[in-house]
Amino acid sequence: QLINECTGMYWLWKNATDDYIGLVHYRRYFLKEAAEGGIDNILDEGSVKEIMKDYDIITCPMYDFGISVRQQLKATIMEEAYEKSEQLITESICKYQPEYLDLFYHVMSGRCMYPCNMFMTRKKLFDEYCEWLFSIIIEPAEKIDVSGYDSYSKRVIGFFAERLFTVWLLNQPLRIKEAPLFITEILVQQR
Repeated sequence: QLINECTGMYWLWKNATDDYIGLVHYRRYFLKEAAEGGIDNILDEGSVKEIMKDYDIITCPMYDFGISVRQQLKATIMEEAYEKSEQLITESICKYQPEYLDLFYHVMSGRCMYPCNMFMTRKKLFDEYCEWLFSIIIEPAEKIDVSGYDSYSKRVIGFFAERLFTVWLLNQPLRIKEAPLFITEILVQQR
C-alpha cells in the first residue's frame, strides 16, 4: 500500500549507514536560520552537523491547524479511508506500542503537530524511531483495502504516519530544533 515518504524512510532505515540521516521532500527543504533567502539558504550537511552539537533532532516548526489534528485529516480524505485507517492504526498501537495510545489520542484531539514527516538526526535515533513507527504502520498498510479510495485517500496510512511522528517526539526526552521550511511552490506563487 501507499505509505508516502515512509517508503523511502524504510529503505534508509534498512540500508543507510551515514552518521546523520533524515528526510526532506522533493519540494520541501529546511532552511538554515531565518525563513528567508529561499534556495540559497537551504540547510546543508555542515549546518546539520553544527546544529547536532546542541540538538538531537531537526524538524519542522510545530503547526497549529486551528482545528483538531483529527478534524484536519478527516477534512482532506474520504471519510471511509479515515475511519478504517484510524481503527487499524489504533488496533496496531494497542497491540505493539500500547504505552503510546493515550498520547496518540491526545495528539489527534489537539490542534498542533510537527508536519511534513521531515527531520534530520543521528542514525541511532533514526533507527529507534523507524523501529517504533514501522511496528505500528506495517500491519494496517497490509490490511487496508484502498481500491475504492481516490488517489489522495489511498495515502491514508502515510498521513497517519505523519501524525505519529508527533506522538513519538512528545514521548522522547529530545532537544528539538525547529528549522524554518522552504516550500518550492510557495516561492513560485510569490513570483
